[in-house]
Amino acid sequence: GEVDVRFEGFKVIIFPGNIDMPLVGIEEGRIRGYLFLTPLSSDTPGLPPKKKKVVRLLSSDPDSGLGTTITSSGVPVKVYLDVTLKTKSIHVIYGPIIAHHMDDFITA
Repeated sequence: GEVDVRFEGFKVIIFPGNIDMPLVGIEEGRIRGYLFLTPLSSDTPGLPPKKKKVVRLLSSDPDSGLGTTITSSGVPVKVYLDVTLKTKSIHVIYGPIIAHHMDDFITA
C-alpha cells in the first residue's frame, strides 16, 4: 500500500529524563513511499503453531450467535517499507550531554 504521513513534530526522549533535551527531535516531517506485507515461508523454522480464535460480532441481540472462527496459519507477515523522509530539521543529542540520564533510564 501507499504511505503518506505528515507531522508537525516528533521527539524521542529518555524517560525518566529531561523532556527539554530530547534524544532526537524532528520538525515538519513527511514520510512518503510504499508498505509491503510479505508472508514468511511455512517452512521457516521456529514459527508458532496454528491457532483458532472465535471472533464475536456486536449485535443488538446478545443471543444472535453472530461471529466467525479465524484460524491463523502460524506464519507471521514481514513488513517492508520503502519510504522517503523529508524534514525541515533534525536535532540529535548524544554523548556526555545525555550520559547522566542513562542511569535513570537503565534502572527504570
